[in-house]
Amino acid sequence: MAEAGHEVRILSPLYTNAYLSDLPAGLVRGRRLAMSRHASRIARLAGDLLLAPQLALFQPDIVQDCFYSPAVQPPRGSRLVVMVHDMIHELFPQHFPADDRTAARKAAAIARADHILCISESTRADLLARFPDVAAKTSVTLLAVDQPQIPIMRNAPARPFLLHVGQRGGYKNFSALLSAYAASPLLHDSHDLLAVGGGAFTPAEQAAIVSHSLAGKVHQRGADDGQLRQLYADAALFVFPSLYEGFGMPPLEAMTVGTPVVVVQASAMPEICGDAAEYAENGDAEALRAAIEALLLSPTRQAELAAAGQQRLAKFRWQRTTGDVLAAYQRLV
Repeated sequence: MAEAGHEVRILSPLYTNAYLSDLPAGLVRGRRLAMSRHASRIARLAGDLLLAPQLALFQPDIVQDCFYSPAVQPPRGSRLVVMVHDMIHELFPQHFPADDRTAARKAAAIARADHILCISESTRADLLARFPDVAAKTSVTLLAVDQPQIPIMRNAPARPFLLHVGQRGGYKNFSALLSAYAASPLLHDSHDLLAVGGGAFTPAEQAAIVSHSLAGKVHQRGADDGQLRQLYADAALFVFPSLYEGFGMPPLEAMTVGTPVVVVQASAMPEICGDAAEYAENGDAEALRAAIEALLLSPTRQAELAAAGQQRLAKFRWQRTTGDVLAAYQRLV
């Protein structure tokens, strides 16, 4: 938006997000905290105290609340836009602590918003199933994915691997992927399973790996953006077993480097992946095993999905996202 000539500010008095530090000088109003046990809590408290005076000083036409903060109260004359990413807290409350306030804060933000951006048609449908009265003030703004400017060279790993990226617990459904891998000699005899991000394996995950006699075949590691892109490129397949996503960026990230993708046929995945993914009909271990095996056994299908992925990516560019957001803003001012 700034590059298009609009006056934009990100107001975040204290923050831990490393990406904000990489933005052009003057775009971000705030200071980055070094990561520590209490850094995120300190940043939230600072926002609660300092956002209101910063907003009053800036006097924006539009205020966008990125994650349902009760501190985001637009000055008189400003309009409030809220972006709803998903309805996970409402649909899967069992996966969150009893004192989690996200759903209540989201409901309050939705009620006071002048406009609500949803990151997929799937998310909009889930939102309206719970808040049907807000339909007239919603629109869909698809997200996008960074696409490499130069080709990524593929490496040949010592042993081929299936790749999983991100959090693993609850609706992310990594346990079903692990069971699918364990149940298939075709998979675990010829490929490792690599989980990137999401923290070290939990004791329960470690116990499952041992019980399935998969020690030395299932691995976890972290990665920065460059390393992650290379891992996407080097993977035989990318598998995303999540049962629910408001959008789901990792499958698109895998497509940018031509790696075939397996996803669950649920939530936003068909909308985002289209014909560029192999679908497991549901998220159970048997459906995942069958989809992964079928794709591994068909180089022709892998090539088809890689080509379809490149075509699919044309739909997910940040210029389009920016244009959609600006159009929503302009309808309010």
